[in-house]
Amino acid sequence: MKIMKKWQKIIDELDFAYQPIISFDTGKVIGFESLLRNTEKTEFKTIDEFFDKAYEENILYEVELELRKKTIKKFLKYKNPNKFKLFLNIDNRIINTKKFETGKTKEFLKSLNVEDSFITFEISEKHQINSLKNLKKLFRHYEKQDFQIAIDDYGSGFSSMELLYHTDPEYVKIDMFFIQGIDKNLKKQIFLKKIVEISHLLGYLLIAEGVETKEEFLYCKDLGIDMIQGYFLEKPNIKLKSLPDHYELVPNSKRIKKENNDITDNIEIYPSIHYKSLFSEVFTILKENNFVVVVDDDNVPLGVLEDRKLKEYIYSPYGNELLSKKIIFDKMDKFITKSYVADINEPIEKLIQIFSHNNGNNFSSIIIKKTGKYKGILSAQKLLEIIHKKQLFDARDQNPLTKLGGNSTINKYMQKCMNKDENYLHIYFDLDNFKPYNDTYGFRNGDRIILLFADILRNFANNNKNIMIGHIGGDDFFLSISLKNRDIEETLKFIRKIIEKFSKDVISFYNKDDIKKGHIESKDREGNIKKFNFLTVSAAILEVNGTKSKFKNKYGDVLAKLKKAAKHSPEHYSIATLL
Repeated sequence: MKIMKKWQKIIDELDFAYQPIISFDTGKVIGFESLLRNTEKTEFKTIDEFFDKAYEENILYEVELELRKKTIKKFLKYKNPNKFKLFLNIDNRIINTKKFETGKTKEFLKSLNVEDSFITFEISEKHQINSLKNLKKLFRHYEKQDFQIAIDDYGSGFSSMELLYHTDPEYVKIDMFFIQGIDKNLKKQIFLKKIVEISHLLGYLLIAEGVETKEEFLYCKDLGIDMIQGYFLEKPNIKLKSLPDHYELVPNSKRIKKENNDITDNIEIYPSIHYKSLFSEVFTILKENNFVVVVDDDNVPLGVLEDRKLKEYIYSPYGNELLSKKIIFDKMDKFITKSYVADINEPIEKLIQIFSHNNGNNFSSIIIKKTGKYKGILSAQKLLEIIHKKQLFDARDQNPLTKLGGNSTINKYMQKCMNKDENYLHIYFDLDNFKPYNDTYGFRNGDRIILLFADILRNFANNNKNIMIGHIGGDDFFLSISLKNRDIEETLKFIRKIIEKFSKDVISFYNKDDIKKGHIESKDREGNIKKFNFLTVSAAILEVNGTKSKFKNKYGDVLAKLKKAAKHSPEHYSIATLL
């Protein structure tokens, strides 16, 4: 395909920079994104201006193809280039051009003796001239040719969610808007968690774009995003050969994560097979197993091949002959089943939530990885057993009146907090003057008071994130709040609101005569008749840091002292810090 001399001269002036895409688990470079450079040496001020002009002159497809060839040739000079993926951006307007043809990139790769799996095309809705229908058409055009696809700038366009619904990409690149400042922005965190949950449930790998700070890096890593791309590790570089193929990544924290026993005690080892193996090997394995896990060169799980989808090929002589000599990779889109892939350190609560949302379209079990590599399978049956045990534990520890977790649940939660490098407020609530009220109005009304305070705590927890509430017993309650992305003064305001709301709402539980008097009369612990003020609540507040605090065995003693001080405080609370 010939190109106008004017445009060929411009293309000769252009160059490419490459930015690595790195695995969060291993630090290994998975691939490089190719980024156009040197447009300023031509008549165009920006890259967008360059492509806009090519589109106006109806030569966009030819220009795209020449640039594609140029960057591929350059990248093939990198050390062992076939071990990496080259991510190429597509101007989605090419689908509207009259000269758009099928197979030109495959033809060029074949001439260089390079496999199609080498290329991953990045598709986004950057140009609104394209309808969603055309984006889907472009997606399927390259998908049919067995190229891998990444949805680029996910979350930046209005149709992002719908595009994800109608397509089946290998990668989802999260737009840098959601990444920048993610460690300080609660609203972005809520959106990003949902993106991660949806993408992983559908079996897509996630890439965080535009990571520029250590805090952003750590947040994305802790959230379970698969790969990172950004200035924090490497800027785009025209000098391709100077870029390393591995990075030493900063750990999540100073501590080493313990494996989740709920997972390690229940995973089962099922066979795995390399994605470039022949189907004849798959057939042999599937005669003794229901499925086999497909992995890449680094033993990273890609999905599963199930016997139910391949029975007609395994047991039919004609079907066996038709497929047995084919490579798995060439037929992955047709036969592979996507699965949720979880790290061995993943909280079991998250896996239970994911499992509950699985509607049967994907593989029902969960693939477990360790440091990014295939480790085993957590089957649906094993997960149901874990859920059953957890429900039994919760039921036994649950307070029969308030249905809140009791001391075992609270202690288990406290242990988790001690393993996190985060600041927490642990609050011990104790109702003041509860016994005289109970003696005067009876146990049934006393229970109503307990339920009133439990509901106030629930409403508070429901409207705020990272909060745990529990019922220690009687009129004693527990509340814990993570101060991650929270201001302590704002948090103390919420606690004061809890105290104020209870003191206000509880008045309606007294009769008119007592309300008029402003007190009740009842016996004290020595049996003497005394006047008692209306019910209030005192809060003993302790600020701690999970991993840094040196006083973990002193929490109980300090809270007991704070409880006494709170009862004599006009604000009904006292606070101390053990950092």
